[in-house]
Amino acid sequence: FAKILATLLNNSLKKNKTKQQITNSKENKVEVLQEKLDNYLLDKKLFIMNDGSAYYKIVGMIRDYFIGADKCYQLNETPTKIKIYHYNTTKENDFLSIDMLVHTNKEAESLFVSERGNKEQFKQYYLEED
Repeated sequence: FAKILATLLNNSLKKNKTKQQITNSKENKVEVLQEKLDNYLLDKKLFIMNDGSAYYKIVGMIRDYFIGADKCYQLNETPTKIKIYHYNTTKENDFLSIDMLVHTNKEAESLFVSERGNKEQFKQYYLEED
């Protein structure tokens, strides 16, 4: 019975499309979707890594720093130490974390980051540019 079913299915596939055409069609759809997603994420400055973690680029800093997009931060006007990430190309091509003081301001709609450890010398940075 299994042989008969397989033969019928095989004949049906040959009439419509070959298996290779079906595979190519699926791969093309995946590539198109991936390209659309990549373009969207590029515009949003959101980086998704192979391990599933996500980072927003903080615009305008001396070095390329990122904030974890897959974490929820409850920031206010009181400086809070959080992990800011930078991309390490010398070791394992991975994001490494640095603790930095960060706070927000209701009117500013941006982050204030102190890049000097515990010193409260804050600079204003944005997660996205308009």
